[in-house]
Amino acid sequence: MPENKVKIKKNLEGTVVSDKMAKTVVVLVERMKLAPKYRKYHKASTKFKAHDEGGEYHIGDRVLIEETRPLSKDKKWKVVKLLAKKAEGAASSEADLPADHSESGMRNIDDNTQDNNAGAEDDVAKETN
Repeated sequence: MPENKVKIKKNLEGTVVSDKMAKTVVVLVERMKLAPKYRKYHKASTKFKAHDEGGEYHIGDRVLIEETRPLSKDKKWKVVKLLAKKAEGAASSEADLPADHSESGMRNIDDNTQDNNAGAEDDVAKETN
């Protein structure tokens, strides 16, 4: 008599980073990994394509995904449930901005040219005296 084997499905928790595909979301799963030589932990991440039948999950949502049969070449996971929804009215932080456009480091180009011209005028004044 054949015995029914129950396969234990893996569950992972991650953040939706893309919802542009039809019925599919890309979920970023981060974990702490031990470097064997140095015995230090570092952050490692993997992106999984997961099935989203209703298109109800969007960028920034925390979701739980579960392993399933292959649904396509890359899609072998499905979204089980929403853990936390991204706040709609949340203000963007400096971390969301590109490194070269941080608010504290922005400077007008005209300010640079005025500073450079002022220094040149001082040098000319010193030479005439």
